[in-house]
Amino acid sequence: MSGVILLSGLFVGAFGYQARALLRRRVLERNTWDDLLSKVEAVKNRERLVEIADLYLQPGSKQLRIEPWEMWRDVGGLSGLSRLYQNAEAMLDLAWYAERWNDENGRVITEMMRRDAARLKRSITRVSLLFLVTRGHAQIAFHLQEAIASYCLMRARLFGMYTDVHIGLVPRLSEAL
Repeated sequence: MSGVILLSGLFVGAFGYQARALLRRRVLERNTWDDLLSKVEAVKNRERLVEIADLYLQPGSKQLRIEPWEMWRDVGGLSGLSRLYQNAEAMLDLAWYAERWNDENGRVITEMMRRDAARLKRSITRVSLLFLVTRGHAQIAFHLQEAIASYCLMRARLFGMYTDVHIGLVPRLSEAL
């Protein structure tokens, strides 16, 4: 009996997820590219965030050279993390929009970005909880660096996608992100 309830719950959850995704796509179809781009908020210290991400993604002998408080300052604290979170959603929308021009590769890149966004959101949630509960600098630094790296990966994937399918939009995209 409990197996039937569990399977029913999984079915309802999967159906709800698919229905939500379908409704979201319908809403996105009504938006123009400019509408989607306007959802992006400016991120401070882009170059510094890329440097932090590189230390995480390409570790070397000096991979711990940026102190946790410096990362926290460079990302802009909780408000900066919120901005990364919102921009991740906006970048996913922009990637979905670009799929129209390159269906084959666009779907793969968008799925990679979805996974990056999930990692980013999970890391930001952990940073927020740790900040409120323990203020443990080592754990916060790890999750913060993971969030920044995921954001930078999404940004790079989006630029690569737009460079392939509509290079004319890249300068405006670069300015916004």
